[in-house]
Amino acid sequence: MEMVSKALHWSCYGVLLLLPLSEVAGNSHQLFKMVLFLQVLLHVGASLSQYSVFKSIVFKRIWW
Repeated sequence: MEMVSKALHWSCYGVLLLLPLSEVAGNSHQLFKMVLFLQVLLHVGASLSQYSVFKSIVFKRIWW
């Protein structure tokens, strides 16, 4: 699980760097926007599963 979280973390940086550069080619820009949106959804889902399924205190440390 830690390896997946690190891969997602670094891929978010990659997409954030490539998104402004892809503005010239409209088709790839739309693709990067969709990938970034899916990464955000995956990140939120993973944090909620850590809180509800695995009973991790990480989510509580962030919000409380």
